Amino acid sequence: MLPLIGIFGANASGKSNVLAALVDMRSAVINSYARWASYDGIPRSVFALDPTRESEPSFFEVDLVMDGVRWTYGFELSRTRVEAEWLHS
Repeated sequence: MLPLIGIFGANASGKSNVLAALVDMRSAVINSYARWASYDGIPRSVFALDPTRESEPSFFEVDLVMDGVRWTYGFELSRTRVEAEWLHS
Protein backbone atom coordinates (compact mmCIF):
# COMPACT_ATOMS: atom_id res chain seq x y z
CA MET A 1 0.00 0.00 0.00
CA LEU A 2 1.28 3.46 -0.90
CA PRO A 3 1.10 6.40 1.53
CA LEU A 4 -1.66 8.85 0.75
CA ILE A 5 -2.53 12.32 1.98
CA GLY A 6 -5.54 14.47 1.29
CA ILE A 7 -6.59 18.01 2.09
CA PHE A 8 -10.33 18.55 2.16
CA GLY A 9 -12.37 21.66 2.85
CA ALA A 10 -14.94 24.09 1.57
CA ASN A 11 -14.18 26.63 -1.11
CA ALA A 12 -12.01 29.51 0.16
CA SER A 13 -11.16 27.62 3.39
CA GLY A 14 -7.36 27.81 3.02
CA LYS A 15 -6.36 24.55 1.31
CA SER A 16 -4.12 26.36 -1.19
CA ASN A 17 -2.56 28.40 1.62
CA VAL A 18 -1.62 25.21 3.47
CA LEU A 19 0.13 23.89 0.36
CA ALA A 20 1.84 27.26 -0.22
CA ALA A 21 3.11 27.24 3.38
CA LEU A 22 4.55 23.74 2.89
CA VAL A 23 6.30 24.92 -0.29
CA ASP A 24 7.73 27.91 1.63
CA MET A 25 8.88 25.64 4.46
CA ARG A 26 10.56 23.26 2.02
CA SER A 27 12.30 26.16 0.31
CA ALA A 28 13.53 27.52 3.65
CA VAL A 29 14.98 24.13 4.63
CA ILE A 30 16.59 23.34 1.27
CA ASN A 31 17.81 26.79 0.19
CA SER A 32 17.86 28.99 3.30
CA TYR A 33 20.66 31.52 3.37
CA ALA A 34 22.08 30.49 0.01
CA ARG A 35 19.07 32.07 -1.71
CA TRP A 36 18.13 34.64 0.93
CA ALA A 37 21.42 36.51 0.45
CA SER A 38 20.00 38.07 -2.71
CA TYR A 39 17.00 39.51 -0.80
CA ASP A 40 16.80 42.38 1.66
CA GLY A 41 16.01 40.06 4.57
CA ILE A 42 14.15 36.78 4.59
CA PRO A 43 11.35 36.63 2.00
CA ARG A 44 8.05 35.89 3.75
CA SER A 45 4.39 36.00 2.80
CA VAL A 46 2.57 37.48 5.78
CA PHE A 47 -1.17 37.97 6.26
CA ALA A 48 -1.85 41.13 4.25
CA LEU A 49 -4.99 42.23 6.12
CA ASP A 50 -3.22 42.60 9.48
CA PRO A 51 -0.27 45.03 9.39
CA THR A 52 1.00 43.87 12.81
CA ARG A 53 1.90 40.47 11.33
CA GLU A 54 4.90 41.94 9.49
CA SER A 55 6.75 42.41 12.79
CA GLU A 56 5.88 38.94 14.16
CA PRO A 57 7.85 35.79 13.26
CA SER A 58 6.40 33.27 10.81
CA PHE A 59 5.91 29.86 12.46
CA PHE A 60 6.39 26.56 10.59
CA GLU A 61 6.02 23.09 12.13
CA VAL A 62 5.43 19.58 10.83
CA ASP A 63 4.82 16.24 12.55
CA LEU A 64 5.74 13.05 10.76
CA VAL A 65 6.33 9.39 11.50
CA MET A 66 9.43 7.67 10.10
CA ASP A 67 10.28 4.07 10.93
CA GLY A 68 7.70 4.12 13.71
CA VAL A 69 9.16 7.22 15.41
CA ARG A 70 7.16 10.44 15.56
CA TRP A 71 9.24 13.55 14.80
CA THR A 72 8.34 17.21 15.18
CA TYR A 73 10.41 19.74 13.25
CA GLY A 74 9.82 23.45 13.16
CA PHE A 75 11.27 26.93 13.04
CA GLU A 76 10.35 30.60 13.31
CA LEU A 77 11.50 33.22 10.81
CA SER A 78 11.52 36.95 11.35
CA ARG A 79 12.23 39.45 8.61
CA THR A 80 15.99 39.28 9.23
CA ARG A 81 16.86 35.95 10.88
CA VAL A 82 15.89 32.48 12.06
CA GLU A 83 14.49 33.12 15.53
CA ALA A 84 14.20 29.47 16.63
CA GLU A 85 14.54 25.93 15.29
CA TRP A 86 13.67 22.62 16.92
CA LEU A 87 13.58 18.88 16.28
CA HIS A 88 11.97 16.49 18.77
CA SER A 89 11.29 12.78 18.67
